[in-house]
Amino acid sequence: MADEAAYLEPLASVTAIERKTTGWIFGRPSAGTPAAQMELARRLDEEQSLRHAARAYDALVRRWPHAPEAAPAQQRLAELQDARGKLQKAFAEFRYLLHFYPGQAAPKEILDRLLAIANHYKDKGRESIALPMFLQIAELAPQWSETPQALLQAGLLQAADRKWDEAVATFERISANHPGTPEAEAAAGEAAHALYRIARRFERDEAVQTRALASLAATLRDYPKHAKRGKLQEELDDLTARRYNAHYEAARFYDSPRFKPETAVTAYEEFLRRFPAAPQAEEVRQRLDELDETGRE
Repeated sequence: MADEAAYLEPLASVTAIERKTTGWIFGRPSAGTPAAQMELARRLDEEQSLRHAARAYDALVRRWPHAPEAAPAQQRLAELQDARGKLQKAFAEFRYLLHFYPGQAAPKEILDRLLAIANHYKDKGRESIALPMFLQIAELAPQWSETPQALLQAGLLQAADRKWDEAVATFERISANHPGTPEAEAAAGEAAHALYRIARRFERDEAVQTRALASLAATLRDYPKHAKRGKLQEELDDLTARRYNAHYEAARFYDSPRFKPETAVTAYEEFLRRFPAAPQAEEVRQRLDELDETGRE
């Protein structure tokens, strides 16, 4: 179990998990010691009084969080919620178990179940529930072998909801932390596509355009057999053409009687300096020759 727990080392950084406490009414144990409370909970469990058993296990964890009985009580509580079909509660209780008792549970089996619950809600179309679950799994166990898949699913849900910036951050997290995995290749393509969508929205933002073009080009270069290569190439070609055209039109704006010919020359020369292979390059060169002839007259 020590080896299995290695990918749980960063658990201290997990956010939004607070230690359970007892309340004035709820969460108070019926017995006076953790051992006696555990005996009560197990008896209720054996009698198939699962709702009351769950409350008894929960009360033990709340009242005696550091007792030897706390970890097994927490695990059984999570299992009971799972068995009762209370999947959101089960997810929360399994997550609590791994966070506060990482060395006292089998993490792989629990993480497998957490991922299955997240996928269940995704498959049911409950994206608002599934998304935070996938992200929480990745936060719980950043080095787990299935974490890239959890992050990929999270990114795809963000993209489906058109939360492009969030999706890019999630996809790039896979590429940075899990290079060489199949998910990293898929994430590179998805990030490039999301950046393309952002670039189409902010066509006048040069930094956004440059980033999207660089991402598309890098993905096509690094993954020549990418499953979405055709679509990514189309997007790269589209952005490139739009960029050429935008800069060409910006240069041509100065080619009018309102401006001195020297101003148009400067604009055209800057266009050729930046985009010598653009489809408009030959036309620009011809226009520069015409302006040069006009200047000599």
